[in-house]
Amino acid sequence: MDVVGGTYHECVLTGDSANQLRGSGLRGVAALANLLSDHVTFHTCVAEEDIPKLEACKEAYCFEPDIYEIPETVAFNYLHPLRGDGYRPVSASSQERRFEVDVDAPVLYFGMIEATPVVDGSRVVYDPQNAIPQPFSKTGSAADELALVLNREEGRHLTDRQDPVSICQQLVEEEASVVVMKCGTQGAYVYNDGEIEWVAPYKTDEIHPIGSGDVFSAVFFREWADKQRDPFEAAKTASLYTAFYCRYNNLPFPSDPSLVEDFNPEPISASFNPGQVYLAGPFFDMGQQMMVIETKMALEKMGADVFSPYHDVGFPNNSYQRKKVARKDLGGLETSDVVLALLDDPDRGTSFEMGYARNSDLPVIGYANDLDRNHTLMLEGTDCFLTESFSTAIYRALWAT
Repeated sequence: MDVVGGTYHECVLTGDSANQLRGSGLRGVAALANLLSDHVTFHTCVAEEDIPKLEACKEAYCFEPDIYEIPETVAFNYLHPLRGDGYRPVSASSQERRFEVDVDAPVLYFGMIEATPVVDGSRVVYDPQNAIPQPFSKTGSAADELALVLNREEGRHLTDRQDPVSICQQLVEEEASVVVMKCGTQGAYVYNDGEIEWVAPYKTDEIHPIGSGDVFSAVFFREWADKQRDPFEAAKTASLYTAFYCRYNNLPFPSDPSLVEDFNPEPISASFNPGQVYLAGPFFDMGQQMMVIETKMALEKMGADVFSPYHDVGFPNNSYQRKKVARKDLGGLETSDVVLALLDDPDRGTSFEMGYARNSDLPVIGYANDLDRNHTLMLEGTDCFLTESFSTAIYRALWAT
């Protein structure tokens, strides 16, 4: 088995994910470590100074490294797990740098920004991974059978189409045997032999999203390319393993497969469509306002409607406007499906909104980077869900709608 992909530093400013050497390729290898009977050859690019760090991973993740040395290992920066803020060095984006992987074996191929691998394998799973994805054929690569695993935005870029089914159809016509289109909280579509099937995602108590797509592709590769299972069943297994990874944020997977296979998260229905989230939180200074803006953007990117008092109502200028503002805020609460409250700088207005919501049986999700558990008795006692994970708060708010 061969895996081709990036090894990157991942630097997360907020949250509990430590800065570490990961990247799509290395994470894919880690996901496969306890799932394959054979060692994997891992083809990747790193700087000389990071070669010992990569070598130190090979026993834990059961791979043999095939390293193409570059001047500086790419580092991805994340403001929080739902928003990447680019990578360094900017000059790392060099798709003119090429190396060949010519094997008579299955290959898991992640697109790379620092190089364009040229792959020739039997069953190949190709995950383009880039904001400007390359078609598999444009990389100069070849496969006896090709499965494309990509997200909706990558599919739109490759085809100029919008509908997931239409995107899958065009990609199969052009070069793939199988297409798996990942649509985030709305699951995935699998297109094979003229048939398309929807695969459910899962709700979990906590969500650590960085690398979830890498894990999905790796498990799909094991199921489809190694075990030669039906692609629909392969994608279903990949979805379950991805939920397990998002919940526990740990690789490799347990060596006992029953620990994952018996994992029983709640599936999200095909009809799921995010509703309206009431975004509660103070906005009296620039830092508070930026937090409200960032949270609103994250919710809307996932498809939710957001009622934000900061954006939709604003500040009162006099006592008459205070009553008018309060009525508008309460009107937003009454038309919303869930409250997401920002609690790092708790204020009386947010506390009132949370209490009003619980009295109306609206679910409440509370987020703070540093929760003060000495002051959360009434919140926890009235079944508010509190978390110090920003991504968990966003997902739990979406699912509560």
